[in-house]
Amino acid sequence: MRWKVVPVLAAIALSAQSLAADQIIEINIRNAGDLVTALQHGDPMACRPGLGLQQFIVTSDERNELQALGFKIETVVENLDEWLDAEREARQAAQIANGGTFHQSYHDYPAIEAYLDTLVAMNPTIATKIAIGSTIEGRTMYAIRIVSGTPGSKPAVGITAMQHAREWAAGASALWIAEQLIEGYGVDSQITALVDSLDWHIVPVSNPDGYQWTHTDFRLWRKNRRINQNLTLGVDLNRNWGYEWGGGPPGSSDTTPSSDIFRGTSAFSEPENRNVRDYFQTIPMLRGTIDLHTYSQLILGAWAYDDTIVPPREQELRLVQEDMEATMNATNGVIYQAGLGVDQLLYTADGTNPDWMFGVLGAQSWTYELRDTGLFGFELPANQIIPTATEAFAGIKRLAYWALQGGAVSIDTPIALASDTQATSVRADVVPMHLNTVSAATLHYRFDNGAFNTVAMSDVGAGEYEGAIPAGPCGATVEYYAEASFSDGSTKTFPEGAPGTALNAVVAPVTTVLSDNFQSDLGWTSQVNGATSGQWQRGVPVNDPSWAYDPATDGDGSGSCYLTQNTAGNTDVDGGSVALISPTLDLSAGGASIEYLYYLNLTDQSGIDMLRIEVSSNGAAGPWTQVASHTTSSLNWRAGAITQAMLDGAGVSPTADMRVRFTANDSDPQSIVEAGVDAVMVRLAGECPTPNCPGDVDGNLVVDVDDLNDVLGAWQTMPTPGTGADLTGDGVVDVDDLNLVLGAWGQSC
Repeated sequence: MRWKVVPVLAAIALSAQSLAADQIIEINIRNAGDLVTALQHGDPMACRPGLGLQQFIVTSDERNELQALGFKIETVVENLDEWLDAEREARQAAQIANGGTFHQSYHDYPAIEAYLDTLVAMNPTIATKIAIGSTIEGRTMYAIRIVSGTPGSKPAVGITAMQHAREWAAGASALWIAEQLIEGYGVDSQITALVDSLDWHIVPVSNPDGYQWTHTDFRLWRKNRRINQNLTLGVDLNRNWGYEWGGGPPGSSDTTPSSDIFRGTSAFSEPENRNVRDYFQTIPMLRGTIDLHTYSQLILGAWAYDDTIVPPREQELRLVQEDMEATMNATNGVIYQAGLGVDQLLYTADGTNPDWMFGVLGAQSWTYELRDTGLFGFELPANQIIPTATEAFAGIKRLAYWALQGGAVSIDTPIALASDTQATSVRADVVPMHLNTVSAATLHYRFDNGAFNTVAMSDVGAGEYEGAIPAGPCGATVEYYAEASFSDGSTKTFPEGAPGTALNAVVAPVTTVLSDNFQSDLGWTSQVNGATSGQWQRGVPVNDPSWAYDPATDGDGSGSCYLTQNTAGNTDVDGGSVALISPTLDLSAGGASIEYLYYLNLTDQSGIDMLRIEVSSNGAAGPWTQVASHTTSSLNWRAGAITQAMLDGAGVSPTADMRVRFTANDSDPQSIVEAGVDAVMVRLAGECPTPNCPGDVDGNLVVDVDDLNDVLGAWQTMPTPGTGADLTGDGVVDVDDLNLVLGAWGQSC
């Protein structure tokens, strides 16, 4: 396999490459075989290329070879030399126009060194510039430490950037984040809390020599400036770390010095990596790290070196991954996709910084591939520096939050109904963090504002704990919450703030209309509405290793579920929608609760692609009324629920011939839509029986003086038997009715 962004150097003195014949093209990578072929015939622009549209630098001959192999090619840059010259001129003009505003331009390494001094001067009580070692060419590398109080006395978060020289937006983002932490301390309450609760360590340029080369000689240089034995230059620093160095499958790194992913002659052969390694090994309580890169808009967790091995602490990583993804996507509407190595969002890479940080130091460690997805690539315009950094900081702040937590607890499927005759099961996910263990999990409940009762929750495996709310008085409101304690002494509740923010449900006679985990066919049907692929199919998920968008398992662990085209390969919903329709449901009694698990993986989260949940009161004929929709992507199953209040609000009338429809819709022809449905539960809340309350004439559920007065006022009258003050039903109000009132005096029902 041959990787090159720059042709092999024939001599050390050669300072720039003639790339006049080179172009940037875009091709569609459909599977791992396509990727291997493309890498043999061109050089990837992305840091770690994966599936989908990818850009490559090629010569004319390489372009012709790819076309002959059947690749459809779009030209992005016709002449790379001219494009780089124009970009350099535009950058210089922008720097002049910006009048020296630091974060509105990119800067060379001497300017960054000077700016670190400026940052320290903003608040020297918390900021320190630390020399951590020298590069091959003798430049000094720096970390900036941001700490209130005694360094090392609190948990820590680390940020590294610019292992790859051409990824300028990564280093610019690290510097902007450092400025926010320093300048905002004592001014912004959130920033102040972040610095007061955590130590921050930022290495904004991990490859100073290569980075400076991109300013003086060749903008798209990637590696450091090591002189190799065959007089080629450079080692890929993000293939040179000592965890699983060279341990991945073919293509994860390379032993050829001219390769763009040359891993070096040994682990940590490069001084730049040794400097960062040695610095981070001195940090106590390192809880999380981010290695900033460009581009692809991805959030990547362990393992990079092997996409078939599930990392330890998977639940912990998934929890943080989803939180970071949702937060970053909500920041500016720019969409990032998150996943672990087994999700196969990108090609494997061994000897990486995050794998070492996680595998050796035990810190949650992530790669952020920042903007964009290929329109500008490494040439991201300077006016996108701050928006890009804002998105990165939003995610890092969520990592910081979790760095302070001993664990997490959540109730994924809150109950809407509790039974008045039998115990109601409640399950919670309990996730220890930072090598903690679970000490205990408890369920707390109370009826109608009484005192909370506590029951132990049992470990049922896979991080789930189960407890039960006993049968309660019909018509009562039950409030409940889960609590977990961890080995570091910390506790967490769900919801946060419980018991003041407890969940609640209604106690009623419960009738189960449908309970379907899809292990057998209970009468669901499917429709295709214009889509060319992606029809609903029931079965065990195929989990094709070459297609990263499907779930690995079903939702409830029973085995089967419904998925959009559950077959190997690129099988998502394309060009329309596919609908999954339930069997007939008799919901005429009202009080319905429809609960389900769903899977939804979208590459376009603008809201046009979605999973819709609709209800019909007239069987499969409709009309269908939308009562819920899901438009956010995740690699995990999630819980959804439709209550009677939601049905009422949508104007849906309960009938004996109702259907529920799940529709996966693809409105963006370039996007991927994969959906799943599992564990559908439909229940009804019945009416509570009228209380039997002898002596209660006025029906206020208390026997008191008002009831006595009612009997005396109607004394010796002859009402309709069993009405009014005739409590005995004998057709006359007399001493027998009076004795009933006196015998039940003061009682409440």
